[in-house]
Amino acid sequence: MLDEWSFLGFLTPPLFVPVFLALLLFWGVRRVMSYFALYRFFWQPVLADIAIFTLLLWAVLMLGGALPAGGRA
Repeated sequence: MLDEWSFLGFLTPPLFVPVFLALLLFWGVRRVMSYFALYRFFWQPVLADIAIFTLLLWAVLMLGGALPAGGRA
């Protein structure tokens, strides 16, 4: 069972920290992509943003050990 974390007296869900880290990484990736005008290669830039954020969140969760690494059990 996952428990809430207490942060400055506020109860936060356990997914708060990985989502926040992925959001920080996403902002950096988005700035780089905007600077080099890489969004012109995407038909729907918003869908590209959603996919990039999802991949970054998956990477943060995988590196943090929250997800199984795959393979045989």
